[in-house]
Amino acid sequence: MKAFIDKINIEIMISSILQILHFMLTDLTFIPVSVSSYLVFLPFVKSVDLFRAVMIKNDTIISIGWESFAILSINAVIYFSLDLFVFLICERIAMKKVH
Repeated sequence: MKAFIDKINIEIMISSILQILHFMLTDLTFIPVSVSSYLVFLPFVKSVDLFRAVMIKNDTIISIGWESFAILSINAVIYFSLDLFVFLICERIAMKKVH
């Protein structure tokens, strides 16, 4: 019974951490890139800014420029690699705990 309660407590803690992370990422999307240029390298900020430009200012994909696409591509590769690295570490730890 104690193991079951511990498992539920861990799931609640993980859920709380994910909820906090979700709010932090949501807040990042509301900050325009023109206010802080270093925010371009954080996840979702540049893509949301480009989405705003297309929807509000009626920009086209051709008028956006290759620099923005390069930043998006580099950003995607870096965050995908980082996420994959963290996932593999967590998977290795979980497999050790099972065996």
